Amino acid sequence: MAQDQRAEHRPEEEREAALGPMVSRDELRPIVEDPAERLKLAAFRTVFPEGMVTEGIKAVTDKQAEKVVFRRITGGETPESPQTIFEAEVYLGNGGNNTYEVTLVGEPWKDVVETVDEGSILRANYKGRFRRRPVNATPDEKPLASEGDVIMPGGTIGLVKFGKGPYAEYSLPRDKFPKGGRIKKFAIEDEETVEPEKIIAFIEQINE
Repeated sequence: MAQDQRAEHRPEEEREAALGPMVSRDELRPIVEDPAERLKLAAFRTVFPEGMVTEGIKAVTDKQAEKVVFRRITGGETPESPQTIFEAEVYLGNGGNNTYEVTLVGEPWKDVVETVDEGSILRANYKGRFRRRPVNATPDEKPLASEGDVIMPGGTIGLVKFGKGPYAEYSLPRDKFPKGGRIKKFAIEDEETVEPEKIIAFIEQINE
């Protein structure tokens, strides 16, 4: 009898073909922050670029400046997209050296803070590149995870890349989300370079 030469069905091979080379690392998990803590700071970091935030905070904590004022204008390109002005101030905190406080100025921050308050904050624990779409995806291909999606424990949030190494799967921490979580908002774009502490997304805990 001739030996059956058909390839064995292997789901992991199909997965690698769709996502690209994967690296499994148990420690590769985003940092989860309680939404009740530092809501203002989380909203602040969502609106302003990480490099600008880092430089401003350093100027204050190193006592190069008593206060740093941030200002960003968004929208206004079309009549349907009204202009929004975000302003914030960073100044030395009451806790002594290396502490700082943030003041958010004006009404535009309300929606940002409410978004932050809706879910746990996922922060990057690495320096590298974050990818929301599969490797070699076409421009119209759907992201691996989108706002509103329910992600199961250990489910894929996106892909991360360190230097010239292969992409690794970035997954929802099982210990923090034992029943999964719903993505309320992504704070990062496809192929964006990130630093440690950069906000990746806001996730609503699933309790049922």
